[in-house]
Amino acid sequence: MTNSGAAAGDSAAVAMGPLPAAVATPLSSARAAVLAQLAEADGQPLRAQQIARALGQHVNTTREHLEGLVADNLAVATTEKPRGRGRPATLYRSLPGSPMWPIGRQYAALADVLVEQVLESVDNPQQAAFRAGQRWGRKLLEGVPEDSTPQEAVDRQLAEVGFAPERTASGEWHLHRCPLLAAARRHPEVVCNVHRGVVATMLEGLGEPSEVTVFPFSEPGACRITALPQPTFAQPTLVAGAPSPEGIPDEGSGPA
Repeated sequence: MTNSGAAAGDSAAVAMGPLPAAVATPLSSARAAVLAQLAEADGQPLRAQQIARALGQHVNTTREHLEGLVADNLAVATTEKPRGRGRPATLYRSLPGSPMWPIGRQYAALADVLVEQVLESVDNPQQAAFRAGQRWGRKLLEGVPEDSTPQEAVDRQLAEVGFAPERTASGEWHLHRCPLLAAARRHPEVVCNVHRGVVATMLEGLGEPSEVTVFPFSEPGACRITALPQPTFAQPTLVAGAPSPEGIPDEGSGPA
């Protein structure tokens, strides 16, 4: 999987998959994406050019967002050590205490511990994760308005959890943020199967049983979920690329 946080001087690849969960301070989506790149670098300073390449932005646009983050005390700018002739580059990093940090440090650490416990204590982590997602999905169903369509209900609950979902005309969901991003990168077979269980259970509980597949880190800036209407007896599909336990098919390519 692609890690969008590169050290200064490295060429930054286009980041696949969603951003961390949304910041508490109101920011435009473009500026939040820049802040997310800094947060994902884990304290390593980045050049504006690296972030611009990762996000597909013009470097001048990226610089404007970086300067705005510095002005808002969400990032700090320093000057790179001179390397011969030419003007030293400006480097940027996020600050501990910026809105991204509590999510990235505290909840990510808890998620990692829980995921490791699942991996060590059960024979079939993917199936256990899916069943945990089913339980979560049943809880989320309790807050669904009666007049919601299945798709609207899933949209609303995914948004409230922090996924910033976008539903396409073809019925897919693109998840642009992830509240458990660090754990999902390390163990998508667990984390993403929890999310799959949530969506599958909500759709079934609202009268639209579907074969749900999660494609982790499948495109720049998002993960993807598909939901194909199925009879109630259809087998669920594991997260794409995850090892397939007996009786549950595995489809699609693995995470980037």
